[in-house]
Amino acid sequence: MYVEAKVYRTRRAGERFDTEARSTLRSGASAPIDVVVDQVSRSGCHIVTAETVDVGEIITLGIAGLGRVEALVVRRTPSGYGCAFISHVPESLLREVGVESPVLAIGAEARRSVYDPEIEPPDIEKYPVRTRFLVIVGFCVLSWICIISFIAMI
Repeated sequence: MYVEAKVYRTRRAGERFDTEARSTLRSGASAPIDVVVDQVSRSGCHIVTAETVDVGEIITLGIAGLGRVEALVVRRTPSGYGCAFISHVPESLLREVGVESPVLAIGAEARRSVYDPEIEPPDIEKYPVRTRFLVIVGFCVLSWICIISFIAMI
């Protein structure tokens, strides 16, 4: 006996989290606007604001606990706007949305560093001074030999 199954695809890339995160919306056309992010997922968010934002506009959102992300305004809702993030946000960071903390940049320009005091730093052993000196002198002599032999060939 076979049962026919239907698979429905959704546009959402991850789980949706309800939040009341205070945020700052910045666009090229206006001054920063205070907004509230009431839903967030890996692929986007919903912002609540009475201000007017153009659908299709690329904006920057500074979200408490998450950081600064670029988003595209994709639709207008009765209470605000639906936005799609330009790049997906790691799901581990979504759990921190709404936590009162300074806004941190997400991306290549600023990475989060995690310090674990229980992990010992690696033990780096340097060569003795005499060995390092001999290696440097050896490379200098080798370079001069190459230069002199090149000149002699000309």
